[in-house]
Amino acid sequence: MRILKAFVGIATLFVFVAAANAEDETLGGADAIKAIVGNTIIIAGLPTGTIVLFVGADHTIDGFKVRDKDRHSDTWSEKDKKFCLKEEPKCADVLVTGTIGIMNWGDQPYQFSIDQGNTVDAHMADQ
Repeated sequence: MRILKAFVGIATLFVFVAAANAEDETLGGADAIKAIVGNTIIIAGLPTGTIVLFVGADHTIDGFKVRDKDRHSDTWSEKDKKFCLKEEPKCADVLVTGTIGIMNWGDQPYQFSIDQGNTVDAHMADQ
C-alpha cells in the first residue's frame, strides 16, 4: 500500500509539473504560501468533496464545502514552511506553479486551482 501511495504521489507531482506553464516558476514552502494568501483556492478530489477556501492575509480562512453547501471559517498559520489549519492535526507541504498547486497533508497530495481574490461568495452562488 505504501508503494502505491508513493507512486500516486510521484505521478501527481509529475502531472502537476508537466501541466504547469513553462514560463511559471514552481514555488515551495513560504513562497508558495505567499502565493495563495489573499486568494481563493479550490481543492477538488477530497474525500469530503470540493472545498473552496479564501486564505486571508490576516490568517483567517473563509471556506465553503460544496457538497454540504456549508460555509465555515478557520484560521491558518505557517509552521516550518508548511501551511497549517487550526482544525487539522497535520500541516501541508505546498507547491504552486502559476494558478495551480498541490497540498500534501502527508497521506496524499491534493491538487488545487487558484482564483484571484476572494471568490467564495461567487462559488456559493453557483451552487
